[in-house]
Amino acid sequence: MHSLADCAELVENGRKYSIELAPKLIYAASPLIAAMINSNVASYLEFRAVETLHIMWDSKFVAVPGSKEDIFKNDSIPLVEKRRLMKLLSAVIEGPDVGSGGQALWTDADSEKPFLQALKGFGLSDRSCAILFNAIGLFLKVEDMDSVTSKRGMDAVKQYMSSIGRYSTSAFLSGVYGTAGEVSQAFCRACAVHGGTYILGFSPSVCSFDESAGLFTVTSNEEHLPMFSTKWIICSPSSAHRFKNILTDAAGRRLADRISKSKKLPDVGEPGMFIIPPSGDKNGILCLQHSSSTLVCPEGKYILYMATESRTQTGTASDDLSDALAQLFPEGLSSIVYTSFYTQEVHAASADDVGNPRFVVTRDTSDGVGFEDALEEARVMFARVASDLGRADAQFLPPRQAEDAGDADD
Repeated sequence: MHSLADCAELVENGRKYSIELAPKLIYAASPLIAAMINSNVASYLEFRAVETLHIMWDSKFVAVPGSKEDIFKNDSIPLVEKRRLMKLLSAVIEGPDVGSGGQALWTDADSEKPFLQALKGFGLSDRSCAILFNAIGLFLKVEDMDSVTSKRGMDAVKQYMSSIGRYSTSAFLSGVYGTAGEVSQAFCRACAVHGGTYILGFSPSVCSFDESAGLFTVTSNEEHLPMFSTKWIICSPSSAHRFKNILTDAAGRRLADRISKSKKLPDVGEPGMFIIPPSGDKNGILCLQHSSSTLVCPEGKYILYMATESRTQTGTASDDLSDALAQLFPEGLSSIVYTSFYTQEVHAASADDVGNPRFVVTRDTSDGVGFEDALEEARVMFARVASDLGRADAQFLPPRQAEDAGDADD
């Protein structure tokens, strides 16, 4: 906080802010979109297209081409390189057999080679490589430069390109009132429609398993709260840790939230996304700018999210992000209302660590911008539970009629 007046304004308009601890976006062409439409979960949500995607290059915002037309209109890309980019993107979308004379740009033997090395092999400049690798592929870790294969890289570029034009000229959608929290809430509402029950204020502390009955019993230290029994438990590593010490060493995801007044980052949309590539021994930074257009803050205010994965177990989010913030806001605190730095610990654990196949431990918060990993994990877990209950034919997120959208409010 930077002044008493700013503090008073935040308190007065506190309900007009919706700040996410895990900022996310949704690919316009993704399994999540299909699942939300098919199951009618989308009826609980509103979205806006992300207006711009940039990459920071030589301390300037460089627009990321979203189509072949964008490439040809970009005066900063030499003509020869435009042709190479066009040929590469055509190969990603249509297949590799688009080289001169029908010669493939790459073969199956190249699929396991480093993606960045392949991009340089196409004769692309460092900036074009960064656009494809960091901004479009969203590979932001220093070690990604050597570990991301050409197949994985091409798949990421294909997902981006296939999302362009689906709902707008952008590849991404942002939720109104937030994305991660709103998507989670929408699926919770769908669960309630299907008969799901929520116990509010319940803090589980003890979990036991009755072998003869095949049931878990979960109780709380709060004596006035009920205990409950269940055949299956699905929870996060941090929740499972309450019952058994299963957490591995955590990878730190450093984040910063900054609220500014009457000043948005130039050229960045509302909402807008930009990438700061890896530099030296620091991972790249994913940045999202929001405004009142997504109803996450009052009119005239802007929220900037920044996220990066720490490469050390020591240090703080401020250590990893302050330099980038100073570069983005050289005028200092004059336009800033509030800044916070925090670290999310991302743990790994599995059901094997718990010792019971019906105690399922999910992955922790994904460091990616989308939800693809979480949706696939949910699909696998659903099939596993349904099979155990003798419902192997049960459909994951079955289609619902439109009128069901209001059931949770009745």
